[in-house]
Amino acid sequence: EDKILLENGIYELIVIKDLSIFSFLNTVTLVNLVIVSVLGIFISYMIGNYMAKESFAPIIEMTKSASKIGAENIHDRIIEPEVDDELKELAVTFNALLERLDEAYMKQSRFVADASHELRTPITVIKGYVDMLDRWGKDNEEVLNESISSIQNEVANMSELVENLLFIARSDKNDKKIEKENFDLYELLTEIIKEYKLSYKERYFELYGKSTEVYQNKRLIKQLFRIFIDNSIKFTEKEDSIRLYLESTKTSYSVIIEDEGEGIPKEDLDKIFLRFYTVDKARTKGKHGSGLGLSIARSIVDAHNGEITIKSNLDVGTVIKVEFPI
Repeated sequence: EDKILLENGIYELIVIKDLSIFSFLNTVTLVNLVIVSVLGIFISYMIGNYMAKESFAPIIEMTKSASKIGAENIHDRIIEPEVDDELKELAVTFNALLERLDEAYMKQSRFVADASHELRTPITVIKGYVDMLDRWGKDNEEVLNESISSIQNEVANMSELVENLLFIARSDKNDKKIEKENFDLYELLTEIIKEYKLSYKERYFELYGKSTEVYQNKRLIKQLFRIFIDNSIKFTEKEDSIRLYLESTKTSYSVIIEDEGEGIPKEDLDKIFLRFYTVDKARTKGKHGSGLGLSIARSIVDAHNGEITIKSNLDVGTVIKVEFPI
C-alpha cells in the first residue's frame, strides 16, 4: 500500500493480488517431495535388499551345503564361489577340512572292517573245534588234545592281534612319549640272533658291526627287528642267509637287514607298510600274516624319528635299511 501525491490532491493506490496459486504450488511441491522421498527410500531399500541378498547368497549356499553334510554323506563338498575372494578362500579351507575328516573316517572304517575280518578267522576256527569237541572230544582223546592245542594257538593269535591293534591305536594318537634308556644296540642284535638260532637251527643268521651305544626304547627296538627278521624267515628258504649290518656315523646309526628271499613286487613296495596289506598270496606261496607287522614297524620307527628305506627284487631278495638320529 503506497500513497501517491498528485496536483489535484493525494490519492491512495491499493494493489490486490491473488496468492492462492502460490499456496497451491507450494502444496503440490511438498506432496511431490514427500512422494519422491518415499519412492527413493523404497527403491533404495529394494536395491539394498537385493544387493545384500546377492552378497550373502554364497554364504547362505555354503551354510545350506554344510548343514547337509553328515556321516552318511561325508564325501560331499560345499560349492566354491567362482570369484576369487575371502569367501572362496573360506570354502576351499572348509573343503580341505572335510577332505581330512573324510580320510580319517575312511581309515577308521577300513581299520574296523579289516580288524573284524582278521578276528573272524580265529573265532571261526575256535568255534569249529568247540563243535568237534562237543561231538567227539568226550570219547576221543586224540580229538580232545588236537582241539585244545588248536584252540590255544588261535587264542594266542587273537591275543597277539589285539595287542598289535592296541599298539597301532596308541600310535594314531601321535603319542611319542616313549620311555628311553641307554643300551648297546650291537649286544641287543646279538641277543636277538641268538634267540632265532635256537628256534631255527637250520637257518643262517649273520651279524656285522661293532658296539654302538644308543638312547632308545629297548623293548620297541627289539620288537622292530624281530618283525623284520620274521618277515625274512617267512619269505626265504632254509638254505638262504639273513644278514644284519650295524653301521654308525657322527649323526646317525642304521641297521640293514638283507635276505635272499622271494622279493617284493615293485607295485607292492609302496603299500607294504599299510595296515592289513599282504602281498599276493600266489606270489608268496600262501605264506602271509595279519598284515600288521610292517605297519607296527613303521610306527616304532616314526616314534623314534627314524626312517625306513626298502629295496627289493623278485627272486633275488630284499634289503631294508632303518636309520635313526643320534
